[in-house]
Amino acid sequence: MNCHTVTESKSNSNPDFKVGKAGFEKRLKRQFDFDKLSIGFYTTKKNGSSKENGLNLTFKINNLETISDSLINSYTDVIKEEVKANLLHLKDYNYINITFENELTKGNLRKVNSIKIKKQLN
Repeated sequence: MNCHTVTESKSNSNPDFKVGKAGFEKRLKRQFDFDKLSIGFYTTKKNGSSKENGLNLTFKINNLETISDSLINSYTDVIKEEVKANLLHLKDYNYINITFENELTKGNLRKVNSIKIKKQLN
């Protein structure tokens, strides 16, 4: 059995928030500390039949290695609740992919550590 995944992108697929993207970032910054937030959208089709729409949130955090797993789980719960409260057209999204990244650059060497968590929205 083969499984094929196709990812599509649309020009109008940017997620919108009730408080705007800047307002959404400010709300999250009140909950926990991070350096930068990137927001994206994805659509995946598996075997041409089922479709999955999701929201990608990537948080740049300098001290990622010092944050405990339980605190990361707590952050993801806060993020999910903020998304559910503020994302316009929530019913159009199935999942949220939350990525915490720490990037170090030494000369020409770039090292990225990350934690990725996928949560169901509806």
